[in-house]
Amino acid sequence: MKKVISVLTFALLQLVLPGKAKAQTTTATSKATTYNSKTDGKTTASHSVSVQNSDSSYSLKAEFEPGKTAEIKKALLSGLNRQYLTESSGKWYWKKEQNNETAYSFVLSEGKLKISLDKDLLSANDYQKLEKLSEKAAGIISGK
Repeated sequence: MKKVISVLTFALLQLVLPGKAKAQTTTATSKATTYNSKTDGKTTASHSVSVQNSDSSYSLKAEFEPGKTAEIKKALLSGLNRQYLTESSGKWYWKKEQNNETAYSFVLSEGKLKISLDKDLLSANDYQKLEKLSEKAAGIISGK
């Protein structure tokens, strides 16, 4: 029923606004992994990585052993422009603004990482570079 209404609405818009109405499609994927290692019933290591990727945005949220923070920070420092870096209360923020909107942000704290990329504000080349850096960080977290 919902599909029929959508088709009828689109057809009606074509009649009222010929050449103006366009069908829109949105693609989104989501992936989450969690790992827990136990010895004698006690958790000795764990991490979780969640990635969401749509037509207009990419995000990664991760929690991991705090001992991996320095290695992730080193990767981010080598891959991101330091002019967008601020540090406060044990957190490192890389945030690039464009037209009063956030093109990308990386927030790293002890055992946590949050990445947000706006595909509409980034060039294809910049997006690919930042996505690759995100995948590198996820690889460090998961030990790959």
